[in-house]
Amino acid sequence: MINNDLKDLSESNPDAKIKLAVMKFSTGCEWMTPAPVSLERYGDWENIEADGLTAFGEACEELCSKLSKKTGFMTREASPIGYYAPVIILMSDGAPTDNFEKGNENALNSDISITHENGKEELLCQTAALLNKVIDTKKKSVHKQNQFLSSDVSKESSLENKNNYFEDDEDFTDDDHFDFNVKKGWVTLTAYSGDDRVIKIFDILNEIADSAFAGFSAEKIVIPDSVKKIGNEAFRNCKNLIDVTMPDSITEIDTHAFGGCEGITSIEIPNNVEVFNEVTFENCKKLTDVILPYNLIKINNDVFSGCESLVEIDIPESIESIGENAFSDCINLKRVYLPDSLEVIGENDEDSNVFNGCRNVVIEYDGRSYKYGQLKSLYIRINCQ
Repeated sequence: MINNDLKDLSESNPDAKIKLAVMKFSTGCEWMTPAPVSLERYGDWENIEADGLTAFGEACEELCSKLSKKTGFMTREASPIGYYAPVIILMSDGAPTDNFEKGNENALNSDISITHENGKEELLCQTAALLNKVIDTKKKSVHKQNQFLSSDVSKESSLENKNNYFEDDEDFTDDDHFDFNVKKGWVTLTAYSGDDRVIKIFDILNEIADSAFAGFSAEKIVIPDSVKKIGNEAFRNCKNLIDVTMPDSITEIDTHAFGGCEGITSIEIPNNVEVFNEVTFENCKKLTDVILPYNLIKINNDVFSGCESLVEIDIPESIESIGENAFSDCINLKRVYLPDSLEVIGENDEDSNVFNGCRNVVIEYDGRSYKYGQLKSLYIRINCQ
């Protein structure tokens, strides 16, 4: 069963770097793997004969030494980008014969999750009293302060504690050409030096920093749902970029974030973005399809200026303000819907230039249609209401 579970875990997470370390304990304890190895290198699980005593406390103390961020398996040298909180699979043929409570408390009073297979539930519950949580794989539940909570095992054991093994206030680089900074648990991707056509960003990140990918030749970017912010010029002038996947976790997209990304044809903005900073998508020349978030309140100056392939766009009912030149030089723009919620358009006067150069556009607002030559009356109607 262990073999099948490990293989299933590896196959269902093809982009993850899953490693395994094995320790056996009886009268004493010893590591069967001197360091964590990949599932492929370890091969099938080996049978271990039960004999001697059950030195669970000693095993916990040894485990503690290997989980140290300074000297054990979790050091920066072992993994520059850190680890998720590990899952520990405990298999035992009986109760501990040493002072396991002392060893367990010293070693495992942390956010580590333990699963058990063919172990005694009494031992599991005793361990849970010392840990923040223990996962029972058979019942697919979690012992937490001696209570059972329903749980998705993979999420409980990793995502909840994703920053446990980062040193704070440090900069470092991983093997995949990503540079990071960690400050007070906030993980920022500061730079990328690779040449991959498809970039999948690790789901340990909270922010993509200013200019992190600017000018690179990637064609596809997959942003995970751990990311909250995309910085200034983060992807600016990525001229080969065609496909960007952004999750709803993102709340802020900064100035020039995707400016000059000439290959993007469609974009769906996360629903938690309320404000577009200036020139966010300026000169995305092939952009034809834009889905705006339903919580959008403000579109700042020049956000879509120069998007010459854009044909139509619906502004959501939440919008309150549209800045100057927001759609200037969108020369093929033909239809725009403006909702009644809009309070300010352009410079709040009759000479606004929101749609400057959009000579074929028809604006639908409050039951009326306005052509390019009639926009002055539209601006007056909105700004002076």
